[in-house]
Amino acid sequence: MKIPERISVSQARVWNTCRYQWRLRHVDRAEGDTPVGFAYGRALHAALAVGYDAIRMRVASAAGIRALALEALAITWEEEGVPWSEDYPGACEIIERQFRDEVVAAHVANGDVLAVEQFLIVELDGWTNDGVRKTAKVSVIIDLVLAHPDGGVEIRDHKLGAPREAGGNRQLAIYGEVWERDRGDRVAAVSLSFPTGGELDVRALEDGWRDEAVRWILTARDEIDTFAPLGDLAPNPSVRNCSRCDYTKRCPAAVVSDRLQRALD
Repeated sequence: MKIPERISVSQARVWNTCRYQWRLRHVDRAEGDTPVGFAYGRALHAALAVGYDAIRMRVASAAGIRALALEALAITWEEEGVPWSEDYPGACEIIERQFRDEVVAAHVANGDVLAVEQFLIVELDGWTNDGVRKTAKVSVIIDLVLAHPDGGVEIRDHKLGAPREAGGNRQLAIYGEVWERDRGDRVAAVSLSFPTGGELDVRALEDGWRDEAVRWILTARDEIDTFAPLGDLAPNPSVRNCSRCDYTKRCPAAVVSDRLQRALD
């Protein structure tokens, strides 16, 4: 079994949720039965990335930026195979609201969009929850990096689910740690953006929060290195776990709700 050289936040989450899913996704690289919601999310993320990158480069007016983002939405929508009946007009409204005139004007005036869709790899070192010293290569893709008005940067992640607080979010803490180690910029704040409803939650990145997140991902890496070679990768079925998995048709132990079954069919 070839264990992945690096770990990401999403990989650590999958490992902690279901080791069988982890093997299919990260070792076997098996093709999954992607739920419509996952593809919908990727299409919206692609449109947001194009729009914010256009702001960063100042390549068009607000109307032009909306047009570029909507074009990216349509192209990715089709590439991902999302049914056009899956609220495509609603997705367009989200993009138009995200890049409305006053929002674009504020970003351009402040010059605060520094980076979009940044892929970084760094080596994190520290202690696991079991007191083991560990070093691991950690990879991240950061949706948006903004200049913070008080100096440093703000790391922002777009979420398409129900609004929730950014405080304590391990993904944001890992992103902040990786950015600081790779770029040297102080991360003054992290935030969760919810384009569907327009909500935004911004928090200062506290040391205790960051330290707990680093221990969490190093613990997952240590467990992978210890247990994956032994083949200890049994499914962990539940309605909650299986509803978030795109390998339910491959899993002999999958627990599928009626709603998910209809989506898969």
